[in-house]
Amino acid sequence: MSKTNLTERAARLADLDAVNQALIQHCRSLDAQDLDAFLEQFDETFSYSYNGFVLTDRNKLGKAASRQWQVLRKTTHLLGNVTVDLVPGGDAGREEHAVAISDCLALTVSADGDMELVTAAYRDRLVKRDGGWRFAERVIETGGPFALENRDDPHRRQF
Repeated sequence: MSKTNLTERAARLADLDAVNQALIQHCRSLDAQDLDAFLEQFDETFSYSYNGFVLTDRNKLGKAASRQWQVLRKTTHLLGNVTVDLVPGGDAGREEHAVAISDCLALTVSADGDMELVTAAYRDRLVKRDGGWRFAERVIETGGPFALENRDDPHRRQF
């Protein structure tokens, strides 16, 4: 194997790891309710689609996240079934980017203590800017919420 080929493979593996870390950081910023960390993950020209509702303005995205955190006291996102494809840049103005597909289970605890499970399918396009990967497009389709306890049970535990 040539040194050039080995260098290219190492760079590709580093990019794949960086994209995977960006996906994980997205979940962690939501769980930590860290607005700055959440917003800094997005490219300057991004599109964020949640069940068909699309946001392209950073301030509006921040307000939407903050409203959600008022409703959900705690979340734990578990990411899985992740695939990442790196797409090289090329002629005709196409830039290097990554396409990621993943699934997520989110355990949520509402302000009144109710626990629910939400499923999500993430479809992402990330771009490499200044050495880091940022979301250019995130499409989320969710299922649920699914109650984890019988809400009519007077002895149910609240968290």
